[in-house]
Amino acid sequence: MISNMYLRPHHTTTTAEQTEVPIDFRHHLLKGYTATYTRSSELRILTQYYVHTDVVIYMHQFQATQDSTLYCTPVTDYFVLLLYREGQAQITGEWLDHWLEAPQILYCRVLAGKELRIDVAAGMHEMICCCFTANFAQAMIGLYPALWQEDVLPFQFTPPYWLRYQWDALLQTEQDASWYTVLVAERIRSFWLFLLSEHQTIEHIKQAGAQHPELPELVVVKAYRVKQLIDTRMDEDLKQREMSRYVQWNIGDMQRGFIAVFNISIRQYQIQQRMETALRLVQQTQEPVWLIGRMCGYQLPQHFIERFKKVFGQTPGDMRKEQL
Repeated sequence: MISNMYLRPHHTTTTAEQTEVPIDFRHHLLKGYTATYTRSSELRILTQYYVHTDVVIYMHQFQATQDSTLYCTPVTDYFVLLLYREGQAQITGEWLDHWLEAPQILYCRVLAGKELRIDVAAGMHEMICCCFTANFAQAMIGLYPALWQEDVLPFQFTPPYWLRYQWDALLQTEQDASWYTVLVAERIRSFWLFLLSEHQTIEHIKQAGAQHPELPELVVVKAYRVKQLIDTRMDEDLKQREMSRYVQWNIGDMQRGFIAVFNISIRQYQIQQRMETALRLVQQTQEPVWLIGRMCGYQLPQHFIERFKKVFGQTPGDMRKEQL
């Protein structure tokens, strides 16, 4: 039985009755996941989980007939991204005391042996937990050290629609898929970058307002939202028309406003961020060049290699050979 983020309806380690998944819950079953079904007098809990080398995904769906409490005791220290997708809950534990109202994401650290308590109201609830090991965390820390600042944890936010859609994509997999760790790494990276940028953007907007007193506050706010989109959706071929719709800003005004705030065009900034990330991945990882290109928004490897050579004077492969 899994015991890292497994929910139980009692404070003690004894669980309620475990039975076959009932018919009305079977349409929730995910291909490639292991499912367990537990019921008590006030709760019905369907837990599905997918275990990979460094990442474990838990999908919890439960129905409470009255206000109820669930418990969870991790056996390993984990960094956790938790999406509360349906319902409302109060989560308390070591360093945690958060009210979640769907759809909200909580980014936190859980400690081995430290019990978590989840108080829920009567009704249906659904949450997805993405947990990752110390090895995976160390690899991510090496690439993105800013994501692990202590003052960022724990962090709670309401994700935009596109981020929720990316989260759902984690559930669409088959067991032992060779690409799964890469997919999870990229999805987690996009979440982290978004929440970190959300954490920083608020402060940056305040500072930028003081630095650009000649600009309307709305121009500064929207320019930073465009920057945030570029920073957090680097693996997508994000067009300016889509940015314009997202921040509700006329394309011409958006282009001029971005230059006024950052002294660089949107296109130039987009290329700059992609190439800085590509350089870091080429030098610090062994990921194949085509995958690095995808991670930086280039669908065709030859386009990525051409851009990389134009910026750095050599191809990614030649740069790696020099490092040997």
